[in-house]
Amino acid sequence: MTKRFRFLFVFVVLTTSILFAQSRNVQEIKKAQIVDPNLVSTTNTNTIDNTNSKVLNKPVDAGDVFINTGYDYETNQATRRMIDLVDLDFNGTPDPIMVAMKRVVDGGDRFIMFGYKAYGVVDAFNAFDPAQTPFGWPEVQSCVGGNHDGDALVMGHVGGTAHHSWIDLVNFEPRQPFPATTFGGNWPSFVYLTDGTILGITTDMIFYISTDDGVTFDPLLTIGDGDPNVDMSAASDTPAENPLRKSKDDMVIATLGGFEGANADSTINPNFIYWYGTTDGGGSWNGSIIGVGGAPTSGNTSEYGQIINRDYAPYFTNFDQVNLTIDPTGVSHVLCNGYGEGLYMGGTDTVNVFPMLYWNSANQDWLAITDEEMEAPDDGFGNTISDNYSGNAIGNAYGTIATSDNGQVVMAMWMGPEWTGTIGSSAYNIYPGDGGPYSTPVYYTDIYYRVSEDGGATWGSVGKVQGDPNVHEEFPVLAQELEIHGNQATAHYIYYFDPIPGVGGTGQNQENGFDADGIWYYNSYTWTLTTNIEDEIVVNNFSLEQNYPNPFNPSTTIKYTLAEKSDVSLNIYDILGNEVATLVNATQKAGSYEVNFNASNLASGLYLYKIIAGNFVSTKKMMLLK
Repeated sequence: MTKRFRFLFVFVVLTTSILFAQSRNVQEIKKAQIVDPNLVSTTNTNTIDNTNSKVLNKPVDAGDVFINTGYDYETNQATRRMIDLVDLDFNGTPDPIMVAMKRVVDGGDRFIMFGYKAYGVVDAFNAFDPAQTPFGWPEVQSCVGGNHDGDALVMGHVGGTAHHSWIDLVNFEPRQPFPATTFGGNWPSFVYLTDGTILGITTDMIFYISTDDGVTFDPLLTIGDGDPNVDMSAASDTPAENPLRKSKDDMVIATLGGFEGANADSTINPNFIYWYGTTDGGGSWNGSIIGVGGAPTSGNTSEYGQIINRDYAPYFTNFDQVNLTIDPTGVSHVLCNGYGEGLYMGGTDTVNVFPMLYWNSANQDWLAITDEEMEAPDDGFGNTISDNYSGNAIGNAYGTIATSDNGQVVMAMWMGPEWTGTIGSSAYNIYPGDGGPYSTPVYYTDIYYRVSEDGGATWGSVGKVQGDPNVHEEFPVLAQELEIHGNQATAHYIYYFDPIPGVGGTGQNQENGFDADGIWYYNSYTWTLTTNIEDEIVVNNFSLEQNYPNPFNPSTTIKYTLAEKSDVSLNIYDILGNEVATLVNATQKAGSYEVNFNASNLASGLYLYKIIAGNFVSTKKMMLLK
């Protein structure tokens, strides 16, 4: 059944806005031309000398260097899934796996690098066949279940089509031969399901499915299929990137993006943010319009009344910077760059505003989660957002989301202007450029965050995870799962340090196109929750946890959860696949379980433990050291 979220417009609020708005001082700022995905250089013909302007101040608490790269443009619209978590060294805690584009000289080849942090080191290697370039725009997911259980899957594009690569997480290398199959177009996004099925989507908005480990990909359906309210064939503008995400139990799978002119019903605003997916594991697909409005030149379709804590009208589809995470309970969490217009801080003039907006499928309300002082059109000292932003990162931009297993703890992270002092009462910190013809003044950016402990209904204070002065920190990407231990929460993320503020990929502050001194960092941030989330978790998905301790001698504990009553088997195998022990062979109710494994009669070495519970299958590794 197709759903539509209709927005209620309160007459008193609208009347007040109309009667007391004395002037309209808004500016439409269009997103930059999308970076050509295959031509990776935008070098001007003039030589640019940035010798004296290179900003080599680096973050003080930077984290760990993942890769050096001059490619300083991570995404057009949707923040890509460039980091995931998996226990690589079998110590019971998650380790990050990461992907990013590497390029060190203008005109040189571009590679997708796969990195990890485990065993006390950070390392990276080429995820694809080095003989075939230029690969770019990657995503990564650790694989649970299916024939590639324990591997990682990486996707990127080259030559206008999507490619994939399997990463062996034991030997830390790509599995060979490299897959030859391609599908769709550019900017792929994907999910790997627990039965080994792969769903992928590219710029063409078609869902592709593989049930044979990526040997073949077949078209499944197109965004909007079955929804009588939309007509994607009539759209005048569609997303370059369509982020594809899923819940842990594979029941909810969805994408979203901004579409202009795609309404099939004339009563619907033609420009909207659109969620499309399944909530029953692919049995049926439906769409939801969750936000409406475009910029003035797209018909002045912006609408007030959608943001419950602001009197703003977002230009949702102008920059359409959106991101999606689906928590294990099946709730979709969305962040969006809320650039638009409105009455700022109780003023009477309509001006441009720049909030970060949050929405989830449980509450179905848009909420500004930035402080109002962060949403202003200028700093009050003569510096405006519109004249000083980088690339397409206008205002509070490129949000990324992570949640706890029960969906109650939600962290939002984004990049925004750096201030010289207190936010709202000081000036933006502006990098002036070098005065050359292709050098542009831009504000430095910091990385901000905010946390909710009640599923996104209310939020704590805004803070910074990266915010050193005169340092350009941008494009944060959160691992979608928060690590929770009692009342301690940890977020894992990567971000980019740009030594020359601005985006060379869009012609802004280039040094011969790119600067090899740029760095992708991995970092983590831990804070104390006000409640013990682990005590509140309700079992709603199947899972198999890493044994603890690991390595072990001679005993270890294995924990698992069942979302429903199931026939359960839990067996131990040696590295050759021989069964050496049966721990569980019974019908069990939904709930959390743990079982002790004593290996006193076994030799040291690597062992596998595998659970089968209904359709859920998962295998993990453990190390016995005597």
